[in-house]
Amino acid sequence: MTESESPLAHRLRGNVVRAAIAHVIVAWLFLQIADVVLPYLGIVDQPVRWALLVSVATFPVTLFIAWLTDAVSRLPELLVIVIVAAAAGWWVTGNLPEGTRERTSLVILPFDHGNDAAGEGISRALAREIGSLLMKSRSIDVISDESARSPLLQGLGTVAVADRLNVGAVLAGSVAANGDDMRIELRLLDAAGSALWESVIEESVANLFAVQERVAAEIERRLGAGEDKVPIAQVAAERCWMPNDADALRRYFTARHYIEARTESDTSRRQIAEAIAIYRDLLEQYPEFAEARAGLAWAYEYQHTYDPESAIENFRQVASATAAEALEECPTLGEALHLVPNRYDGDNWWIGQWRQLNAIIEMEPHKPENYQRLARHYRETGLRQRALEVAEKLVAINPLSVRSLKELASIYMDFERYEESKTLYEQSIELGNTGPNWAVGAERMALCRDDVECLLDNLYPPHQPYKDRLRIVYRQPADEAEAQESIEIAMQVFHEDPMIFTNWLNYSACETAHLTPLFFEVADGARERGSYWFWPSVWVSSCFDVWSDSRFPGFVEEAGFVEYWREAGWPEACQPQGDGFACGRNIEAE
Repeated sequence: MTESESPLAHRLRGNVVRAAIAHVIVAWLFLQIADVVLPYLGIVDQPVRWALLVSVATFPVTLFIAWLTDAVSRLPELLVIVIVAAAAGWWVTGNLPEGTRERTSLVILPFDHGNDAAGEGISRALAREIGSLLMKSRSIDVISDESARSPLLQGLGTVAVADRLNVGAVLAGSVAANGDDMRIELRLLDAAGSALWESVIEESVANLFAVQERVAAEIERRLGAGEDKVPIAQVAAERCWMPNDADALRRYFTARHYIEARTESDTSRRQIAEAIAIYRDLLEQYPEFAEARAGLAWAYEYQHTYDPESAIENFRQVASATAAEALEECPTLGEALHLVPNRYDGDNWWIGQWRQLNAIIEMEPHKPENYQRLARHYRETGLRQRALEVAEKLVAINPLSVRSLKELASIYMDFERYEESKTLYEQSIELGNTGPNWAVGAERMALCRDDVECLLDNLYPPHQPYKDRLRIVYRQPADEAEAQESIEIAMQVFHEDPMIFTNWLNYSACETAHLTPLFFEVADGARERGSYWFWPSVWVSSCFDVWSDSRFPGFVEEAGFVEYWREAGWPEACQPQGDGFACGRNIEAE
């Protein structure tokens, strides 16, 4: 302190400078924590910028307090607080739930509507098309209609729904149809229940598609989208032609509701017949109405299922021809593509199936059943990692579905991720799956290895009647004759009940060395029955002996896999080698 400087000025200068330095240190730590922690809490809209604004805004307050008090004398205590805060931030970050919530995920809850079929049809069409536009634009992942309507969500509030589905936003609302007019009330809420956007729309039913496009674009704007997204307007422009006729659309949505709400009842049977009549009338008025034609094709299919006495002759051929006509009018109509012969078929069936499945997903990214088919296809062809990615996507958009959970659980078993598989099976059981938790048995079998009695003790109930013969199958043979006897008895069991033993014995051929030849025997038997069930379980790493067998390369080439792999990509089990390929050489035997 100089002679001319007063004690007050000295105190002011010292306190303010030191407090400013302390504020900068704390602000820096605050910015780091905001960048890491806030996205996990759903506050992901520029968290660092938000934290920076708070830090700058409070800076003058810090200086003022430093001037008023002797805060700097307690600087050691302040540093202790900073260290404790940093440690707490580190602990919270390390103990956050594994499932993080993304803002670019949405569930569209069923809209309230009138009790008439037209109101129900319009409300479903609104939700379905909004979700479809967002998924096709590759900007927002939307939970499937199946999970959005799950009974498990009934009575839950917005925050609970968002938490249960692990989404960042919820769209709710109501649709009231009165003649040719409709009133739509919508609310877009974040995971914390705060309103992001609200709107009341009064339009003619004839303008429903323009409304869907407008709403989808607004949702995308509110939630944000990736740089590689396709503009909503561009996606909407590819939609099939629809008549600008409120009465025709109201009747179309009524017919569609009758088909979607089908049940085993006299009422539903009458409604399916009425839907067929409505579709036919619409097509007489508007022959180019492709979606009505596809609806008619499916109505023929469902009438045979639910009311076979009223079904038309050769319904399947008629339905396929009707769907083909719909595709001529609108080549991007996925629901019609399901009913026609594979348009991508060539000499290689696997390539044709792969191309068609990907084409259908491109047309219908919001329908979970398409992902399930593709995941199974990848499992059958040995592309296990792709199967895993597709199945995880399937559960992400359809988390409250038994089929989705079981598909991913099966793939986790292929990777020996038994704990995750068991958890998924338990979730599926909560949703109504009445089957066993297959992962429990699979894990036990894997632990048994060559212990025959252990294997037999862990047989699934359907296999129990064959226990004595299976003891001979799995015993360690003393010579070639006993090994051959094991194969012969296994094939006797297979032919008696191929439904339960195809996959089982194929798996056994991989797990038990002396049963390796059984794979080829079972495969031939399955092929005679037109079955490819044996394929998914042959690509697990325990099948090393099967892959190494001299018969295996010729076997997979004859099945068409090699040509398929050259186009779709090579699996882990088999890799190209010079002008040919080799199986199992890049994977060590277990």
